[in-house]
Amino acid sequence: MCFFEFVIMSKIKQIAAWIAILGGGIAFFFFSLYAVDFMR
Repeated sequence: MCFFEFVIMSKIKQIAAWIAILGGGIAFFFFSLYAVDFMR
């Protein structure tokens, strides 16, 4: 049971990490577009 809970926790952490990476990439993409527009 303890091992099963550990597997679920690691899976949740993995999903959270992927969401953070994707969200950060999208935010950085929009920020770069805004920065380019601001520099002009």
